[in-house]
Amino acid sequence: MTEKQTYYGRWFFPTGVSSEDIMQYEGTLKIDEDNHCVLTIQGELRVGGNLLEQIDVSWGIDKRGNKYTLFGLYMSRWNVGYQMEYNAKYIIVGAHINSLDEPFFNECNVKFPYLQNWTEASMIAISHDYNKGVITIDYNQENVFLQGELDDGIRYKVVDRTVCKLNQLELSAKKATRYDIVSERLLSISEFSNYIQEFAQFLSLALFSKQQPTAITFRKKGEDSVIQMLFVASSSHKPGTTPLIPITTLKERIPIFIKRFHSIYDKIETLTRYLITSLHVGDFDAPIFIIVAQALEGYYQRFLKGTAGVSNKKWEALINRFKDIEAVKNCTMNADLIKDTRDKYSHLYDDEPKEHNIPTGKDLLYLTQKCKILLTCCIMEQIGMTHDEINTSINGSEVRFIEYNVMKYETQKKMKIVYNGNQGKELRG
Repeated sequence: MTEKQTYYGRWFFPTGVSSEDIMQYEGTLKIDEDNHCVLTIQGELRVGGNLLEQIDVSWGIDKRGNKYTLFGLYMSRWNVGYQMEYNAKYIIVGAHINSLDEPFFNECNVKFPYLQNWTEASMIAISHDYNKGVITIDYNQENVFLQGELDDGIRYKVVDRTVCKLNQLELSAKKATRYDIVSERLLSISEFSNYIQEFAQFLSLALFSKQQPTAITFRKKGEDSVIQMLFVASSSHKPGTTPLIPITTLKERIPIFIKRFHSIYDKIETLTRYLITSLHVGDFDAPIFIIVAQALEGYYQRFLKGTAGVSNKKWEALINRFKDIEAVKNCTMNADLIKDTRDKYSHLYDDEPKEHNIPTGKDLLYLTQKCKILLTCCIMEQIGMTHDEINTSINGSEVRFIEYNVMKYETQKKMKIVYNGNQGKELRG
C-alpha cells in the first residue's frame, strides 16, 4: 500500500490515425493508497468527432521530468467541453513503453504478502551478541531459499534481505522476501505477468490458500534504475501455520516441483485454480461441490485416462490411485456416491432409485471436503511428489484439519443413527 500521490504534467494520447499524430493535454494523475489510478485532463479527447472512451496506452511526463506509461484507460467522468477523467488499469513509473507486449526488461522483482510464511524467514538469524550488546546487519546480503530455471535463459529465485530504515531518532529493520525472475533476453510485461501468475498459483498450492502479488518492479540489464508497476492488488488469504509443501523439509525437491508445474501449466492451471477457489467460500452450496468434482474429472481425462493399469471407471480409478494416502483412506470415499452426486447437481438429473441417498446440506459439504483432499493429492502427484512425500506433507497442514473434521462429523453421524435406532427399539419394545 502506497501513500496518496498527485502528479501534474503533460499527457500524450494516440489519435488512432497516425503514430506521428499525438494529442497533448495538461492533466493530473492521482494515485490513492490502494493504487487506484485516476487521470484528469483539461479538455476533451476526440477522434473524428467521437469521444475516446477507452485508450490502450498513454504516456506522461510530470513537472519534475518523471515518465509514466498508463495502460487500459477507460473514461469514468466527462464534463462537457471542460474536463475528462480516466481510470487506468496499470501504470509504469519511470519509463515510456509502447505496449504490454513490447520486450523491455530483463528482471522482475515481486512481493507477495505471505511469501515469508512459506520461507519462514526470521530476524533471529541475524548475527547478534547479547553479551557485548552488538547486532550486526548486512543489508546488502541476500539469502536465497530457492532457485531454478523456468525456460531457456529464464531463471527464478526466492530470496530475502534485511531492509533498514534510519532517521535521527529511530532505526528499524525487517525481513523483505520476494520472488525474482531474471532473463537473458528482454521480456515484455505480459511475459513477466504470465510467469508471476504461474508462481502465484504454485505458492497458493504450497500455502493452501489464495496468494496474489502486491508489488512489482522491473529492471533492465546494466541499468540501476528501478521501474515500478502500480496496480490494484487482488486479495490474498492468510495461510495456516504449516505449509502444504514446506520448504524446510523439501527444499531440494521444490525446484523439481516448480519445473514440472511450469511444464504442464496449461493442463493443470484450471484444476489448481478450482481447488484454491473452493478453499475460500462464504456460504457453502452445491456449485462448490460441482467445481471440485469437475476438476477431478478433468484430472482423470488429462492425466490418467488411457494409461496402463488405470480403470475406465474414473471415480474408482481416482480413489484407488491414492488408497495408500492416509487422508484418503481415513475419509472412506464412495465412488458411486460421488458419481451420482456429480450427475445430480451438475446435470440436474431427475431423482432415480439409488442404493444411497444423494447428499444435501452438511452431508454434501463433507463429501465436498473429501473431494478436495482427493483433488489435492492429484495435483501434488502430478507436480512430481511421491506418495510418501504427499503423506508427510499433509500431516500437520490444513488438509489434515479437513480430514479430522470429516472423520469427526461422520463419527457423530453414526453415533446419532445408533442412538436413534436404539430409541426406536425401546419405543417398539
